[in-house]
Amino acid sequence: MTKIKYRNATVADIPGMLELWRLFWRPQPYEANLRRKVQDDPDLAIVAEANHTIVGTVIGGFDGWWAWVYRIAVHPQYQRKDIASRLLLIVQERLASRGADAACAIVSPDNQAVGGLLTKLRYRKRPYVMWAVPLDGGSDIQCRTPSREPRGACVVPQRREMKNIIYKTSKRVSAAAVLALFRRNEWREWFTLRDTEDLLRRALFVASAWRGRRAVGVATLFGDGRFYAHIDTVLVDEAFRRQGIGTALVELLMRKVDQLKPHYCEHDTHHEWLVAFYKRFRFEVNESDNPWLVHRPTEDRLGAYVKRRRAILKRQTNRRPSGRGDAEDRVPHP
Repeated sequence: MTKIKYRNATVADIPGMLELWRLFWRPQPYEANLRRKVQDDPDLAIVAEANHTIVGTVIGGFDGWWAWVYRIAVHPQYQRKDIASRLLLIVQERLASRGADAACAIVSPDNQAVGGLLTKLRYRKRPYVMWAVPLDGGSDIQCRTPSREPRGACVVPQRREMKNIIYKTSKRVSAAAVLALFRRNEWREWFTLRDTEDLLRRALFVASAWRGRRAVGVATLFGDGRFYAHIDTVLVDEAFRRQGIGTALVELLMRKVDQLKPHYCEHDTHHEWLVAFYKRFRFEVNESDNPWLVHRPTEDRLGAYVKRRRAILKRQTNRRPSGRGDAEDRVPHP
């Protein structure tokens, strides 16, 4: 029986990994992204090797908020040998060791084999749709900033009703003011001050809008900065909506995405009325992907945080947003 060796991927494995992927996906310019991943984060790039040949892969990503597994692939000659299960269990253990509470996987709806495997490993479907914007050719979205801007902030040309709104692109902003914004808009009501501090600290990038010392908008970007970027929070104070603040915040996020140049940028939403908003930024609904699949390997240690979160989400199940703005108003995040 051929011995299967599981280990971290190396730069030398990249050609074999790409060759394996071509059996399942059409060729994409992944080499540069994969090289950065293998060099900078090898613990979350795992391969299965048999007879000095790469026969299985899985890639993990953790941004401090979301954990992802993708590129689950096993060579047809080595399938049904529990190789995929072993790869997933290894990457899940490593994600959990970094503090991840859940792992998400994106799978094509016609991929019944992987769907069945994930179900076996306690993954469950979630009713969300993934949004993605292609970044290969760069984006024509520009942040509307003047040539001179305060350090750590940018002032966006204001409409008449947007006077004295300052846009900051620093994570070092008042967590208490951001939490107050959440409270006023019934957003993530389970958050404590410490949760908000963690959100700001762990985010890849934070853009915020301020009226004096009052936070009137916030947007966060998460991701590993190599393969993907994920727009997590986009919130505008109800009293300041329909004034272009949400648009300006997302423009700042997209400027950062342009600098990072990940393979794709995504956003999830189950509100159809947001389609037009995100299409302004070249987002498209990814029809080929299934709703998110979520696994919670550390369910027993989520503690009071998740209990509060679940209780509030249960109460909000039948709620609908009070109105439409530039971005999400009261959409509870999974």
